[in-house]
Amino acid sequence: MNETHKFTPDFNRMISIVMFNTMGFFFLDYLIPVVISQILGASGLEIGLIFAVQTLGHTISSFFVGFLTDKVKHKKTLIKIGFLCNCCLSNETSLN
Repeated sequence: MNETHKFTPDFNRMISIVMFNTMGFFFLDYLIPVVISQILGASGLEIGLIFAVQTLGHTISSFFVGFLTDKVKHKKTLIKIGFLCNCCLSNETSLN
């Protein structure tokens, strides 16, 4: 089998998207404890609880998102659902 036919045509593009996405989350995860401790004055226990809740949320939502991506065949529909969920969550947190 030829090396060029080993992957789908958009493989390199997807790898670059995943790489930049991972770098963004790495820097965001680095800044969260700094901002929480210096600006909001949180203790080490509170920072740990925030990361624990964040990890639990990612774990629970990954099951739902995995099921959703298997059922929805159109990429634009998934983008719209994600945008709607993001808007709802940002409105909820801004009201508190």
